[in-house]
Amino acid sequence: MKLISKFWFLIAILGLFLIGLGASSIAYSNLSLLKLLSFLAYVLIFSGLSIGLWSIKARETQTKWYLLLLFGLSEIIAGIFILAYEKPAVLTFTYLIGGFASLIGLIQVVSGIKKKGSAAMHYINGGISIILGVFIIFNPFSGESSLIMLIGLYSIILGMFILYYSLKAKRLGEASGAKAELKKDKESEI
Repeated sequence: MKLISKFWFLIAILGLFLIGLGASSIAYSNLSLLKLLSFLAYVLIFSGLSIGLWSIKARETQTKWYLLLLFGLSEIIAGIFILAYEKPAVLTFTYLIGGFASLIGLIQVVSGIKKKGSAAMHYINGGISIILGVFIIFNPFSGESSLIMLIGLYSIILGMFILYYSLKAKRLGEASGAKAELKKDKESEI
């Protein structure tokens, strides 16, 4: 948690990118899936680079830092793959986003069971993610524009969730830093 609270701003930037992606998807009716996918590819590359750099910094204090590095590298590879093979990636992207949304929703609902203070947020976000994931996969509405709207809506919700938790990690880091400083002051008095 200490590492997350130290680099909370990288997570916040990812949340803001997702909110921007969603808002752009909804605001621009002429946006195609290819353009949306290109923007997502750049977000993945940025996120992968951030996580990769974060993992290198984490190796000083974390024993499993290499897992973060692998995750960052996989995001970079996915982003490059999307840019290199845009047209075949559109169909794959649709199913992956729908599956990802449903999986994340399920994880949020399950993790909400263990949370006391923020359980409602987990249940609401998880439920919305599951519903949007199913809609994205099966697209009961006709046309590409409705699919883009669904993906945009999901991006906004996920971005807000990520932004909320990045700010929460920042506050927890500040609180733990204040406690450590208070403990150090007490020890120096003795």
